[in-house]
Amino acid sequence: MNGKFFKDAIRDKKLSVRGVAAMLGMKQHSQLSSMLSGKRRMQLDEAIALSKILNIPLMDVIANAGFPEVMQNGRRVPVMGILRGSGEVEPVPPNTERALAPMGLPVDATAVQARTSETPLNWMDRWVFFCGERTTPGDEMIGRYCVIGITDGPVVVGMLRRGYDDTTFSISGPYSAESARVDWVCPVLVTRH
Repeated sequence: MNGKFFKDAIRDKKLSVRGVAAMLGMKQHSQLSSMLSGKRRMQLDEAIALSKILNIPLMDVIANAGFPEVMQNGRRVPVMGILRGSGEVEPVPPNTERALAPMGLPVDATAVQARTSETPLNWMDRWVFFCGERTTPGDEMIGRYCVIGITDGPVVVGMLRRGYDDTTFSISGPYSAESARVDWVCPVLVTRH
């Protein structure tokens, strides 16, 4: 059990152990203290509730709760970039960061991590977007959430829509644009909240 991980997350959310214990429906805050110190094993329903209360991806809660099978079997994929509060993706140098991936992702999957605290997109902070391979945009990508490479512009996260002519796309979501020329897209396969 990585109690420091949870205590830091509780502090970051400006909550108390007593308050979180009450949100979990525990009669005494000492139950949560025992769990965070490793004296009592976290249950799956508690992990799910903590994930929601602290806005931490469930896989991160499970991994930090001391379930060794997750750490041993969990595959990590390269992080291609960091989503900022502008909706733009800041590139990450290759092979510098990796994200714990859910099962079933393709071998060539990559990830984008949202680091958007204290921005208009703070509700997305700590989300991870797991993406498929880079491809050229086409009709099959219309209506899909993607990481999008705009021609002579930023890399963004958004949903592709048809543009005003056959060579452009509109983008909605964390980043919005009308009639943008798009070089490439990576479809979002799974999002971890």
